[in-house]
Amino acid sequence: MSPTAVSARPGPPGGPAPSGPATPFGFPRRLDALHADVLREDAGGPPGRRVPSPDGLVLLAAADRDGSSPGRFGLACRPATPEELAVPAPAREAFGAGLLALHCDLVEHTVRHALDHLGARTSGGADLLSRQLVQAGLADAALVLLEERAGGPPAGRDALGRAHLRLVAAGRTLLRLLGASGFLADGPGGELHAAEIAVNVYAHPGSEG
Repeated sequence: MSPTAVSARPGPPGGPAPSGPATPFGFPRRLDALHADVLREDAGGPPGRRVPSPDGLVLLAAADRDGSSPGRFGLACRPATPEELAVPAPAREAFGAGLLALHCDLVEHTVRHALDHLGARTSGGADLLSRQLVQAGLADAALVLLEERAGGPPAGRDALGRAHLRLVAAGRTLLRLLGASGFLADGPGGELHAAEIAVNVYAHPGSEG
């Protein structure tokens, strides 16, 4: 997956910043889609399976009580079934690589959200994007994102876990820039929290020295 540059927000100098309702990333739904995509190649197994974690757990989108589509932040965790524990290693590796790519996509979504949100707000007659500390935080998060995309999937669970933890740190940096707005209904806070849960279940690094 090639690096993707994150450009500054467009708009005329000194003019009003373009704004609009933020589009939710939908991490739980995308996680379910990743399960389905990875297991589609393994046609011999029963339908409805998910890829298990190394500890025998499955994380999936939590359906609403009426069985409709899951909410933005809803995740459920359950023990893997015997059929899921039999998912072969190549499928598990493909899921690990896909989860890292999904986490990168979420961080990129958050960078763009932060650019839009902070550029639309002013302090002392200038938009918040003109502040040096804000620019530094955005640059740090974007750099982590570009490095992880350029490097490809790391080899081994510990290396994969450390890559996710760098993305977790980038997401937290962005949330600090966004402040309380990051945890509003249209903010990325809940999605980033869902990604951290997925990291803890599927890719938590061990004590490798």
